[in-house]
Amino acid sequence: MQGPTTLMGFLESAGFKVRVYDLGRRIEKISRRNFEQFEQQEIVYPFPLQQQAWLALSLHQSLHQNHSQAQKQNNNIEPVIWFLRFPLDETGKLVLASRDYFLHRLLEASVTKGNGENGGNDQTVSEAALKDNPHVFKPREDKMAIFHAILTHSLKAPASRFYPHAIEYFSGSQGWDQWNFVGFQGIADLSVRCREDHNEQLIGNAIAHIPAQPLEALCQCLENVEIPLIITTALDQRLQQELATANPNTSLISFICRAVSLSESKTVVNNLLQRVLTSAVASQPDILSAVAARNWQRLSEQPHAQLYLDALASADQETFNTCLADLLYLPGIRNNLLAVIRDPQRPNRLREKFGHFMQGFTRRD
Repeated sequence: MQGPTTLMGFLESAGFKVRVYDLGRRIEKISRRNFEQFEQQEIVYPFPLQQQAWLALSLHQSLHQNHSQAQKQNNNIEPVIWFLRFPLDETGKLVLASRDYFLHRLLEASVTKGNGENGGNDQTVSEAALKDNPHVFKPREDKMAIFHAILTHSLKAPASRFYPHAIEYFSGSQGWDQWNFVGFQGIADLSVRCREDHNEQLIGNAIAHIPAQPLEALCQCLENVEIPLIITTALDQRLQQELATANPNTSLISFICRAVSLSESKTVVNNLLQRVLTSAVASQPDILSAVAARNWQRLSEQPHAQLYLDALASADQETFNTCLADLLYLPGIRNNLLAVIRDPQRPNRLREKFGHFMQGFTRRD
């Protein structure tokens, strides 16, 4: 009898409820339906990075499993987490051989450990399948902290012990220079809960005062959240102040561009990006990378695509090649960008940079 032919099928048949998240660009939940379609090559992967799908799978024991109530509650709070990456083909779809290899490892481990009696060997099977597996990766610590904050919030579990410290710091009561005592996990918990307990007002007020380093940490977390208008506006005002300085901090500007990428206020974000892409620092690599990596959806609109490509053409060739190659692989962006690039009225520097870009592919072939 044939066993499960998909990863989702295998995990659900083993009694798990599965939550899937993309970890490549932002941390974004992927619906069960979309993941199934991705596994069956019905759709391209929506968030490719470096021609791979970077995934976090949160595995929860289903309530119908034969466990005690205490075990069920514990599993709901502390699920098993897998961090997996799978290669994508030239069209952005899953390379089935990689998924099949991983699934074979799971099936092999299940048979070897005699799994299936009561679920008691699930952890052992998991460890056997993941050990020395080329499709397993370890996220950076900051990414882990943000993912932990998002997952615990979605499970209605308590925030970490660092959360109260973050609230205290962002209130300003201890002084804005006391940020060294705030854990990154606390900032992640605060960001995920930015719409709760008056946190949006707290964060919005603090943005004008906090030093660049804690602000960058905050932005790194906010990029994964749909932030409200009050926070978006505060970030925009801080960005305008930075652009007006004699020597703008391009790292901070790039982090602010990242932070507003999921904002509910499209108008403020559009104006912010236009302001950045027409500024003197528009061609800086960190800013161009931030727009490409976090605000790529906005480049499907012709005005933003033109502004971005004009700024990109003013950068060095390596930055141009890296950013453009990344963008051309994203679903829904390629045709719009190519239309701008092929426009007879395009700037000469864009034509020249794109010519060198294509020569690189020709030499590679």
